[in-house]
Amino acid sequence: MIRTALFSATLLLASTCLTVAQTTPAPAPAPPVSATTNSTVGTGTDQVSGFTMAEKAPAPARFITLKPGNLTTDDLIGAKVVNNQNESLGEVEDLLIDSGKTVSGVILSVGGFLGMGESYVLVDPASVAVNKVSGEDYKLVIDATKDSLKSAPKFAYPRD
Repeated sequence: MIRTALFSATLLLASTCLTVAQTTPAPAPAPPVSATTNSTVGTGTDQVSGFTMAEKAPAPARFITLKPGNLTTDDLIGAKVVNNQNESLGEVEDLLIDSGKTVSGVILSVGGFLGMGESYVLVDPASVAVNKVSGEDYKLVIDATKDSLKSAPKFAYPRD
């Protein structure tokens, strides 16, 4: 009981100090932005759209809402990849994001068995169909064969 009272008093004191220490009022929160739109933050020359490669945030945080039809990377990474004949071709290994704005490639893990002998290929997302299988599971469908993927240019992760 005494611990709870001391803890509450400490929190009250800390919040009072933080309130006093704040010299400028916090900016009003931005209205929610739909996840289906390409949101742009800022005005004039300081506009930011997508991720920014920098050490500091380019603009105040904006919050968006998930809409039906939006996918997360968790929905796609690890998803089974099949062809139009429903033959298994591999799985989604990763996504390539161009300049922090758009998914410009789907990295597929193909070939191999139990992780041995597999290779990666980079596929244009415009050539991929996403199909909801059940619940929260998805599969990707591409118009390719195992042989065409074996002969496709291999993708290698860049090394720093």
